Amino acid sequence: MTLRLILRITVLAFCSAYLNACDGDASKNVIKKDIEVVKTEPAEDITSIETNYDAIPLTAPSCDEQEGISGDELTDSDGIGVKYTNSPGPRYYNGEPYNGIIKKCKNGYLSKMWTYKNGKSCGNFAWYIDGQLRMKSQLDSGGVHGRTCQYYEGGSLKYTGFARHGIRENEWVYYDREGIKSRIETYLDDELIDCKGDCDRN
Repeated sequence: MTLRLILRITVLAFCSAYLNACDGDASKNVIKKDIEVVKTEPAEDITSIETNYDAIPLTAPSCDEQEGISGDELTDSDGIGVKYTNSPGPRYYNGEPYNGIIKKCKNGYLSKMWTYKNGKSCGNFAWYIDGQLRMKSQLDSGGVHGRTCQYYEGGSLKYTGFARHGIRENEWVYYDREGIKSRIETYLDDELIDCKGDCDRN
């Protein structure tokens, strides 16, 4: 068996294993137009943020069930009230940089949630509309740092990707409303370097 054939078999086996690992239904992981999938490794370990990202619920918990404080209780370093994440700078609670969860509620249920460390955004973010999860991300003060994904109305996954301090990296995978992969975009330092699938769509 030639080296070229061995390498080809290895690559095909790797791609098949990668597709099947995405979820339990391998048929949903077939990209339209029979596109080859090549998984790249992150430029740095941006998936190691110590947050329980996978445990973010798909349905909004009640405000009483969700731990954390309201953004109305936060101040800046001078003790002046700030609301949620609308003002720059660290957030303080009782005179100390805040560590924990900031929650925003609507009609008794969670609508947004941020995780803060030393007064700055560092960890999970979740956004709910009408009680349903529409986006979840891992954040730092520079934006998305780690994983992010968005959901269609109805709950099916729209896309998932990685970023580093707000800069898109590696593969961003997009799905149609039926849960079928439609395209894979590959980024390097926020620049699109490759696209496979239905790349004419925005």
